[in-house]
Amino acid sequence: MIHVWKVEGDRLELNKEQLLQYKALSDIYGRDTSKGKEFALMELRYINFRADKNGYCLNNGLSDKEAHEYAVQHSGLPKDYNPDSKVKAAMKLVLGSLNSTVVENSLRSALKALNMSAKLFEKMEIMLEQKVETATTLDTINEAVKIIDEIKKQSKELPEFISTIIELQKTWASEQKGGTVRGGRQYTSSLDGDDDLGYTDAGVDRVE
Repeated sequence: MIHVWKVEGDRLELNKEQLLQYKALSDIYGRDTSKGKEFALMELRYINFRADKNGYCLNNGLSDKEAHEYAVQHSGLPKDYNPDSKVKAAMKLVLGSLNSTVVENSLRSALKALNMSAKLFEKMEIMLEQKVETATTLDTINEAVKIIDEIKKQSKELPEFISTIIELQKTWASEQKGGTVRGGRQYTSSLDGDDDLGYTDAGVDRVE
């Protein structure tokens, strides 16, 4: 796993020695020529939000679009930011270093499927309302009934699917290792994906 952040006292700092060992990450750090490396820090945070195995994006089954919007908002990047090839390469590197288990991968897939199911329910609800409001013939009424039947079918299967996810979460929790981090030790809760590092966290030093 990749340890890019470290704790010094009550402050988080970049572990530059670790970061510079990985070309994909050092490229992002090096191309920011500003004194404080502010933009590089924000891009590294963006990568963290997208690739943190215990973070909000992966643990809530967000779509790529949703994960991007969340990471942009919480990393401090401008709203029109789009990751370039270097940032995408860095995300791929970090995700590849997570040593994910079969249970973790299954859980992430299930969570994403659940998230997509919720979106489909929303779309079916909108379609149903439109059909009911415009139903003037038997054909359009039958179309509405078909949508209702599909909602009923999916609703019946959903509790079992949620139960499966809960069991996966319990199994995953039993596989994880706990621990605390104190001053001077490596901060293993960043790009190695063990925690969510927020843009608003107090005491994050600039790196010169």
